[in-house]
Amino acid sequence: MIVVKSNEAEEKHVVKHKMGRLDKIYTGHIWADTRTCEACWKCLDVCPQQVIGRQVFLWHKHVVFKKPEECLGCGKCVRVCPNGVFSRSIPEMLKGYLEKKRFRLDPSGKPS
Repeated sequence: MIVVKSNEAEEKHVVKHKMGRLDKIYTGHIWADTRTCEACWKCLDVCPQQVIGRQVFLWHKHVVFKKPEECLGCGKCVRVCPNGVFSRSIPEMLKGYLEKKRFRLDPSGKPS
């Protein structure tokens, strides 16, 4: 579950995705494409709010947003990641997937 602020009244809206938890890959400011994560953990060191955490399985490791509601949108994770995991805009592959599942996105690519 993810909380997204509306532009009109700054109300909080809860957005759910049928196929999983969107808040693991989207904070309201930053998207994460965890498929490209190589677990260098540089992003964990630079995040001032400790929004980013580790997802560690026996067979693979990657970052995940642990506290997406606390993200300031500072972009430090975007700048430090050598693999391009983080982005301010939705990854094209994910955009197509969400649209296919009839998840509405506003013109800027944010869930609505």
